[in-house]
Amino acid sequence: MNKYFTLCLLALLISVAGSQSFAQQKNQAFLSLNAGAGFSTGSFKKNSNNGFGGQADARYFVAKRLALGGSIGYFSFKGIPQTGDPEDLDFSYNFIPIMGNISYYFGNERILTGFGTGIGFCRFDTRIQNYEAISTAGFKSCMNPNIHGLIFINKDISISLMTSYMAVFGAQVNLGFLTFMGGITLKI
Repeated sequence: MNKYFTLCLLALLISVAGSQSFAQQKNQAFLSLNAGAGFSTGSFKKNSNNGFGGQADARYFVAKRLALGGSIGYFSFKGIPQTGDPEDLDFSYNFIPIMGNISYYFGNERILTGFGTGIGFCRFDTRIQNYEAISTAGFKSCMNPNIHGLIFINKDISISLMTSYMAVFGAQVNLGFLTFMGGITLKI
């Protein structure tokens, strides 16, 4: 076990040491389009099944390893009827996060790994299908810490992988979900 831990630590050190050959990204912009699964957490997990969604984000490198940007997404989760709810109750939770992002990257010319956070607003919507399409909506504060990676195919196109946690504040229940997404990133 210690041997595997030591090998992983050594690989991480080589990766960080190799980050001096980081691709010159300063003053460049990238657009990522990602789609994937969402997994409800906390008390939200009692009210919903797992869902799906996607996110588009643009990032501009203001320094060699630091990027600023913005994102917009859409995530949908099917609701679970609670005790006392009619059996034919069919509802869903929908989220549209709109956020500003900051990210820090390390890596080399082929693979970049980044971590960052998004802060902004999330339109939270509950739709009840069988009751004249009743809908409740509102904007809530949200935060989205994330880890993402770019695997460059060439200098203009890369494969994007991302995992994040979306926390929505100000609703009646604690709303949060994990996302695992993949997609494509284009240099713009």
